[in-house]
Amino acid sequence: MTTWLELYGSQAVYESDVIDISSDFEYYVNDLRLNYDENDGFVKVELRITHDDGFTWSDWVDVQSSFYHDMFYTNDIKLNHTKMQYRVVMNLLKKGISPVFRSFEIDLYGAFKINNTGDLSCLPEIWLKKTNGAGDIHLINETTGQEVVLENISNNETVYIDCYNKDIMTDLPMTYRYDNHNEEFLELQIGENVITGYGDFEFVVRHEFRVLQG
Repeated sequence: MTTWLELYGSQAVYESDVIDISSDFEYYVNDLRLNYDENDGFVKVELRITHDDGFTWSDWVDVQSSFYHDMFYTNDIKLNHTKMQYRVVMNLLKKGISPVFRSFEIDLYGAFKINNTGDLSCLPEIWLKKTNGAGDIHLINETTGQEVVLENISNNETVYIDCYNKDIMTDLPMTYRYDNHNEEFLELQIGENVITGYGDFEFVVRHEFRVLQG
């Protein structure tokens, strides 16, 4: 339950409950949506985050600042003890129409980081197992914008893709998946690659980073 912490003079502060966003992912790509009118004042929305179940918290960060997206990035730890909290600060600058705050919405997309430490881009081998029913699989490299799509995959089916040789195989007998693929083969650029996806699937990647011979 969210409550107004302060309501005096020309300022009001609204603080949310602690929200559990724990998972086995390493990173969250997020989509933030705010709905408010400042009128004759201003509205500031801030967020803080903890990675140890609330024992230590980050500072409050304005979601309009350049530091906001870094809050969902961790250095080689998973998000399995992560929680967040947001607050809204509204100020009326002069006599007139007060600010109106309507909603705060955030979508979090779990991601993993693959760091290509080689000298050239890498085309890995990947295994994609469909879970929670039949349907489509979307695997996305958020760093490059590349999206690998498999359509109409059966529940518990595993599709193997050799991105370097452009081979596709499935564990279903007498079944071919080339026509179910969008002809995109995952490429890992030099440096960090943030990998997300949707469609309920398990993902395994095997890679060998390429180096230039000196």
